[in-house]
Amino acid sequence: MVWRLNDSWPIIYWAVIDYYLEPKIPYYSLRRAYDPVLVTFERTADEIFVWVVNDSPEPISGKLTVGRRAFNGDTRGTLTAEITVEPGQSKRCLSTTDIGPVAMRREFLEASFGGREVSQLLIGERYLHLPDAKMTAQFMNGQVEIRAGNFARQVTLTMNGVTGAIFEDNFFDLPPDCTRTIRIIDTAGGEELTVGALNASPVVLDVQ
Repeated sequence: MVWRLNDSWPIIYWAVIDYYLEPKIPYYSLRRAYDPVLVTFERTADEIFVWVVNDSPEPISGKLTVGRRAFNGDTRGTLTAEITVEPGQSKRCLSTTDIGPVAMRREFLEASFGGREVSQLLIGERYLHLPDAKMTAQFMNGQVEIRAGNFARQVTLTMNGVTGAIFEDNFFDLPPDCTRTIRIIDTAGGEELTVGALNASPVVLDVQ
C-alpha cells in the first residue's frame, strides 16, 4: 500500500511525489518493485537466495544468471539455472552459496533473467569501499546514455534550475562496464541535465 502519494504543500515529508509533481526516490523504487516480473534477493541468517516473482498472466521461462562481482568489475563466481515461473507465482530459484562468501565491503551480487537485471549490496553504503565510478554520459534523441567503468552507487539524474522533471528511471545502481539508456519523459522546461552518483564526478549535459 502506498501510504502517502503526494505532498499537498511544499514541505519535507515522506511522500512519493513532491508538491511540484516531481517524483522522489520512493517513486522510482516502487516503479521497479511493481514490475510484472521481479527478480529479487532474500537474505536469511545462513544463505542468500534469488527469487523470481511473476505477476504477469503468462508463464515465464528462461535462464537465471547470478554473479558475485567486485566493484571494479572482476567476476568472482557465476551460477545459472533454467527456470519456469507460473502466473501469480513467487519462486525461490537459486541459493548463492556455491559462489562463495561475499566480501561485503568490496563486492556485490547481481542477477539477470529475461532481460531484467538487479544488483544487491549486502551492507550499508557508509561501509562500502567504492572506487571512482569513472562515469560518462551523453544525450541524444530525448535519451541519456550512461556508462560506468566501476560500480556506480545511486546514479541520479537532475534537471538543473527547475522542478517537476520526470525520467524513465532514476536513483539506481549501475554495475561495472554496463550502459543504461534512460528516456527523459518531461524536462519541466529545463535545458541542462546533471548526471551524478555517490562515487562519481557529476556530468553536465545540454538537453535542448
